[in-house]
Amino acid sequence: MVIEFDGIEGRVARAPLGADNYGALATKPGFLIYGVGPAFYYGRPGDRPAQLKLYSLKDRKETVLVDDAGGLALSRDGAKALVRQGPGFAIYDTTHRVLRLASQFLRRD
Repeated sequence: MVIEFDGIEGRVARAPLGADNYGALATKPGFLIYGVGPAFYYGRPGDRPAQLKLYSLKDRKETVLVDDAGGLALSRDGAKALVRQGPGFAIYDTTHRVLRLASQFLRRD
């Protein structure tokens, strides 16, 4: 991957999001998809659960897609997200607010 820095100021924009612990950044046309998590503390849990959020560049609105999200894998077209929740995984539709499509729990013997 090569980053072309000439004229980069015309190709980037600042997302009006506040300071937080961001991770799992992904994009799809017109949207940013990202995780927001708690601060890391040694020996104790964070102050809040991690969330998966969707930011609309057109509407300039942030929407919580998933509470208590542990990880993210986005489909190639960005329409669906595989999200880890507790001991299982769920597939979410990222084109609507929250639509849980499936849930599977893995069991090891």
